[in-house]
Amino acid sequence: MQDADVRSLADVPAAPSGPLSAAAFSAALQLAPQPTLFIDDGHHPSVVWGNLQAHRFLEVPPTHDLHWSQLHPELAAAIGRLLDAGGGFTTVGAPGGNGAPPPVTISAYPDAAVPTLFIVHLQERSEAQRLVEERQVAEARFRAVALQAPVGILASEAGLRVAFANTQAADLLGHDEAAIRGLGWMDAVDADHIGQVTDALATVFDGETTSTQFRAAATDRWLQMVAGPVHPFEHSAGFVATLEDVTRARDHRAALQHQATHDGLTGLANRGALLAALEHAREALGSQTHALLFFDLDHFKFVNDALGHTVGDRLLVEIATRFRQRVRAGDVVARFGGDEFVLLCHDLSGVEDAVTIAERYATTFEHHLLLEGRPFRASASIGVALAEPCSHWTPVSLLRDADAAMYQAKEQGRNRIAVFDARGRGRARQRLQVATDLRGDLARDRLTLAYQPIVHTHDGSVMGSEALLRWRHTDHGDLPIPQLIELAEETGLLSELSAWVLDAACRQLAEWRAMGKHAGWIAVNVSGTQLTENGFVDLVLSTLRGRGLLPTDLYLELTESVLIDPEGPALDTLRTLRAGGVRIALDDFGTGWSSLSYLRTMPVDLIKIAAPFVARIDHDPSDAAIVAAITQMVRAAGRDVLAEGVETRAQLECLIHLGCDTVQGFVYGRPGPEPADRFPPWPELGT
Repeated sequence: MQDADVRSLADVPAAPSGPLSAAAFSAALQLAPQPTLFIDDGHHPSVVWGNLQAHRFLEVPPTHDLHWSQLHPELAAAIGRLLDAGGGFTTVGAPGGNGAPPPVTISAYPDAAVPTLFIVHLQERSEAQRLVEERQVAEARFRAVALQAPVGILASEAGLRVAFANTQAADLLGHDEAAIRGLGWMDAVDADHIGQVTDALATVFDGETTSTQFRAAATDRWLQMVAGPVHPFEHSAGFVATLEDVTRARDHRAALQHQATHDGLTGLANRGALLAALEHAREALGSQTHALLFFDLDHFKFVNDALGHTVGDRLLVEIATRFRQRVRAGDVVARFGGDEFVLLCHDLSGVEDAVTIAERYATTFEHHLLLEGRPFRASASIGVALAEPCSHWTPVSLLRDADAAMYQAKEQGRNRIAVFDARGRGRARQRLQVATDLRGDLARDRLTLAYQPIVHTHDGSVMGSEALLRWRHTDHGDLPIPQLIELAEETGLLSELSAWVLDAACRQLAEWRAMGKHAGWIAVNVSGTQLTENGFVDLVLSTLRGRGLLPTDLYLELTESVLIDPEGPALDTLRTLRAGGVRIALDDFGTGWSSLSYLRTMPVDLIKIAAPFVARIDHDPSDAAIVAAITQMVRAAGRDVLAEGVETRAQLECLIHLGCDTVQGFVYGRPGPEPADRFPPWPELGT
């Protein structure tokens, strides 16, 4: 019976030859250091003789005969396999007891004279051999684990040359496995990082584990190395290290750090980075004169409302690019928020230098931009605040002063440069107080609506009323509507204010109807910003339902700038509302970007001819011709037309003559809180 662990007789060395007496041969066998057995493999294996070491091994006294049954079953089975094979080598047993024989190597040699006789030597493993074998097993296990590990693993020898490297380590270092052995470790590290790697390995040779990152010389990858000594007391034996590619992680971390200090849209420094730069200027550059330039784009809201936020973002990116091209070395340009940019300038001689720089940046806006294929000229109001060495300024105070100066520039007519003075700070504080008061009065329902009737000229009947927001401030009186809306946007109150206006107007219409007044419909102004807000459609429809009104009882008025982008979200909102029954009015038609060609496709029910055309209609033939053309084309497109701003009887008669029979203006009534007592009609004007 042949077994896989039996070695061929071809591996057995030949027996020595030469003259040897039987006594000498017997003594040699008896005194041999390893157990020796003579076994007859006749019908059944039997032990013929064993030397003293065999008796000791089998724990049989020398005075007793040896028998096959005295062999451990595993040992007997292994010898039997060798006898069946005609001789050979094998190993059986395992350390640790549990009934197994002790580890032993068996060799069996056939006798040349007696065919069935075999000489069997038993070689017990020494402790040294066991340790060697265990170390060999450990090395094999390490090699197997290292070769299959998902990270790079390498071991160095004395002199810091690579003694072992798995495939992953070789790839990370940019060498094949055959060439990497013997590679000088410092040849694998980028020259700029040799110093830090050397310091790390010095720690390893002191018996500690360390970690460092370096760039590989051959691959330009960033690697994380965790290295430890082979043995804490064998400093010259080199080290073992793991390698991991951290290039992507470093890039990601760098990207996060960049995001933390830079604006995501324009790539300029953000508010946090600007504040840090201001603090550095105050602490480290306090002996210099600095200037802060605060830029606010003029009429940027119009771009967002007319062309959409995507186009508005493109404008901001272009402005940022132009700023970046002009910034001086060492200065900091940041996007402060929205359409606001801030420039921090260092080492100036005085305010004249700051104004000169502001003027140079103002020319940034002189070159026309193309937005949606149309030329667009941007401008900015610029506020300048100075930080001089002897002044006690802080980042917050300097920003506040520059912001106040910017508002001074806006108040002077926009597209201007203003240098901060104390009066500007007072106006900024006043503006803040007014904004705070607006928030409080809105919460306490202290705002009001005025209503102006919309009249059919043929019979003087009231078709509806436009609701106009009014707010009287305790100290400053009635605020103009544009200023009121601007304050609402700045304080984040626009959505809340819009919801209040819509509900108040619907409530008033329901009350008029309950009084038996034939008040028609109500019109409420909305902005492009409102139309892009989530939930606006639900707000409108739920408000109507809550006041017991139908969708057809409401007109939403908007400026024609909202219709510029036919694929924008504002148009989607209008289409949804119009499909639900709400009607849409286009205000101030003719003063903006719209074209009569849009009317067939745009979701609009009523066109309101802008007041400037109506103001000169009775004495300017060209304006009369424009009004006539608009009236005819709007009706041809299946829409209604209305003239607003009608103040005189002469204007009214011209409009009736031109075919525009729905009007709004002082000729019928000024906006008031309760126009219901004038409903309906005004027959003396309609005849």
